[in-house]
This record gives sequence, C-alpha cells and structure tokens, in this order.
Amino acid sequence: MHKSIGLILAATLASSAAYVSAQPAGKYPTRSVRLVVPFSAGSQTDALSRLLGQKLTQSLGEQVVVDNRAGAGGMLGMQTVVSANPDGHTLLFHSSAYSIGPHLYPKMKIDIARDFQAISLVASTPHVLVLSPQLGPKSHKEFLDYARTKGDVNWSHAGIGSSTHLVGEKFMLEAKLKNTGIPFKGAPEALTDAIAMRVSLFFAAVGHATPFILDGRVLALSVTSKDRSLALPNVPTVAESGMPGFDYEVWFLIATPGKTPVSTVSRLSADVRRALAMPDFKLALDTMGAVARPMTPEAAQAYALKEYDALGKVIVAAKVPVN
Repeated sequence: MHKSIGLILAATLASSAAYVSAQPAGKYPTRSVRLVVPFSAGSQTDALSRLLGQKLTQSLGEQVVVDNRAGAGGMLGMQTVVSANPDGHTLLFHSSAYSIGPHLYPKMKIDIARDFQAISLVASTPHVLVLSPQLGPKSHKEFLDYARTKGDVNWSHAGIGSSTHLVGEKFMLEAKLKNTGIPFKGAPEALTDAIAMRVSLFFAAVGHATPFILDGRVLALSVTSKDRSLALPNVPTVAESGMPGFDYEVWFLIATPGKTPVSTVSRLSADVRRALAMPDFKLALDTMGAVARPMTPEAAQAYALKEYDALGKVIVAAKVPVN
C-alpha cells in the first residue's frame, strides 16, 4: 500500500467522530459482520475495505471484521461468501475482478447474477498509460506511431486476469497493435520494468502511478476513463487521443450472498452511501485517485452484470487463458 494511502487509512481508523445510522433499530445485525476481501492485506482493495469497514462498524453498532481470503484471482474469497449464511453477517468487498474471475475459473461455477446481490459500488479509478520518458514517444499518438513502426510492442501487467491485464488487452485490441503482454508478480514490478524500458509501457492505477509521474520517472500519455482523472487533470483520455469510445476503469463494490433479505440489503446500501459522502472518506479516495460511486443495489447489480458481459468479450477476443 502506498505510504500516503496508509497515512489516510490510519487517520481515518483512529478517528473518534461518532457516526450513527438514521436507520431504525432492528434485528440486523445481531453479531459481528465479516467483510471478506479476496486479495492480500495492503492491496488497494484491502485499504478501501478497511475504510468502509470502520464506517459500517459505527453505523451498524457491531464490529465489521476484514477477512483477507486471497487466491484464484479473487475467486476463493467469492466462494467463501457464496457458502455463507445469507443473513448479512458475511459480506464481500471486491474489485472489478468480481466480473472477471468467473470467466477465468469456470470450474468454480460462480454466477454473480445468481450467487450475489450487489449492495453498492464504492469507488472507481482509471488506469494511466505510462512509459519511460527516455523511450521516445511524448504523446498518445506518438506512442501509437512508435508501436506500429516497432511491429510488436511489449507491455507489462500485474498478472493474468488483473485489471492491468484486461485494460491492456482491451487497448491493444482496439488500437489493433501487434503486442506481447508480460505478466509480473504485481503492479510495482510491472511499473519498475516500464521505468527501466525492459517493456514499452504499463497501464498503472492512477493512485499508484501519480508519485512517479510527478517526479518525472514516468511519462503519462493518457487515462483510460471516459472523463479525465481529477488526480491528473492535464492528462487526456484515451478517447480524446484518437480512440473514440474507449472507457475502462477499475471499480470496487460491496456485495452479499444472493438470498440475503431485501431489508438487510437496503439497510446496508443506505449506510454505505452515507459513508461515501463523508469528508474523510472522500479524502482517502482522492489520495488513491478514485471517486465515490454510490449506487442503489439494483443499479450496482446491473452495472456488475454489464461489466461481466463486456469483460468476457475482451477475454475471448484476446484469448486470455482460462483455468
């Protein structure tokens, strides 16, 4: 986790400001709530889950405990939640890999439409196309010209099925570039090789890349979201740079098993959306280069399913290996 994100997280968790839900008292919750995060502690997903968990602890009146269950591209954590009692006491906090993993691990037979009910999206953040300033290209167009002249451009990503992988595959497909994607252990290693020019480029999360952009170690050419990033307002979007309609963000959501009572889902949704409006949560998102994405359960469910379909098409077209 980046140092600045850690400082914001520590300050938020240490805050003693009271946060009381406006929801009437009821039978939920009756004990502590487990918030399953399908990635390791210290990841961006984990950091956001702990911020939200602290707010939900205050609003629910019961401890929300983060439980990291990493493995199989997030699918092990999803299985943990699917097998839990659908009473609202086991929740899932996931990234956009929620809509990727089921495509890559079909043998695990997880169906997000059947097995989960989204509570709300939490936040989203774009990636930014970065490369070494010494590589040559100084703009998105110059990079495309460079890549086409080179004939086969190599790029790094943080592992098969990661958001940095899928955004790269989508970009290469739409730009019609001959390319070689090279998986790394994680995002720090993938960025390091872009800085060292052992690969030509990397699609980094904005929050991860911003310090390197500001100190000149990497050059930012474009961001992958439909709109410019508030964290990098001077960096154009991919769509602005000659690839109309391009839009890709990593997003985060909170969900519950599919048969959870509607009243419990509604209660949680209201509490999540209230938490996202709080100034200290917004400050933490700003630090990560992310924006709040509060949604109703119905809207969040529809969004995740739409992403499932769109990302599935990228996986098939790019011939991403399936387990």
